[in-house]
Amino acid sequence: MSSRLHEEEKWGIIAAWKKHGNMAAVARNSPYSYKRVKYWVDRYKKSGDVTARTSTGRKKAINTEAARLAVDLLEDVENFGTADLAAAELHRLGLTAGAKPVHRTTLTRAAVAQSAADGDKLELAQGEPDKELTADTKQKRLAFCLANLSTDWGNVMFTDRKKFAFRYPGTKHKSKRWIRKSKGGMKGNKCFKPTNPQRVNLYMGISKWGVTKVHKVAGSSGMKSGFCTKKGQPSRNITSAEYAQVLKKTLFPEGTRIFTGKGKAFWKLQQDNDPTHKKPAATQLAAWNEKHPGRTIDLLLNWPPNSPDLSPIENVWAIVQKQVDAIGCKNFKDFEAGVIEKLKNLDPHIIENLFGSMAKRIRLCIEANGDKIKY
Repeated sequence: MSSRLHEEEKWGIIAAWKKHGNMAAVARNSPYSYKRVKYWVDRYKKSGDVTARTSTGRKKAINTEAARLAVDLLEDVENFGTADLAAAELHRLGLTAGAKPVHRTTLTRAAVAQSAADGDKLELAQGEPDKELTADTKQKRLAFCLANLSTDWGNVMFTDRKKFAFRYPGTKHKSKRWIRKSKGGMKGNKCFKPTNPQRVNLYMGISKWGVTKVHKVAGSSGMKSGFCTKKGQPSRNITSAEYAQVLKKTLFPEGTRIFTGKGKAFWKLQQDNDPTHKKPAATQLAAWNEKHPGRTIDLLLNWPPNSPDLSPIENVWAIVQKQVDAIGCKNFKDFEAGVIEKLKNLDPHIIENLFGSMAKRIRLCIEANGDKIKY
């Protein structure tokens, strides 16, 4: 308000007020609004002046030197990495005034502003960082891809277990990290990770020709497992015994239904390297094939560890989680029903495209010498 009037205009308002003794009268007989007149009259009554005073401003709690060091401290995950630890270190070094460290908000604001002033951008990344593949894992991935260059993926059913997290807005986030844009920024780690969300834990299989029913297992919120741990306690997660039931009751019969419907008497089952999978798969597979002569199920051998990018079912999980999150279910019951409904009614074109990408995935992995690929 004050920046729009010259000094003589402000004093003119005061002179008119003294003459009329009424702010409303001043407003009626001047180009100024009553609000503006009142502002300057009240200021005059309080201070006896209308001259704008130049403020020296409050001294910065963190100077340029300290702010630049704060950026480095926030990025030093091993030794600092948090605003509180960085603030304590600046205080220890005598770079901030006061009897105690500056507040974490003060520190992060200064660090972000200084980074921007230096032509960079300091960001708070959230989510678990990607794991680097070991040389041994890369070799296993490369060997698998070379062995499956000519595999007919139309004869394969990919299976997996997924814990779908109920992410209704309001739950907390975790896994945060400060990092400058010039050093990679958030790299897509804007993922929403609520603390201890409710989950539904499901097994399912997908093939080029269709999908199986879902099989709900231990680890689902509110579900009491009928299976026990080795110590005899009710299991809170999948066990080998329960996985054997998943194979026997769902994956084998559903897979047989799907492939038989396409005139295929032979098909392969892919499973990941979960420790609960190995023994049940071997025993249940032999028993199933013996009871169903003329129809054979085999395992897709040597599936490599840490290879979600090679499995199309991982894309299905991501698609469905996104679809259900978009619905915005307000309670877990509706969320669980939504997940199952979306999985049951997957678009056949999506499945077809995913299986159509298998040859490319294999080729790209070989070209990368077994390293991760973008799928």
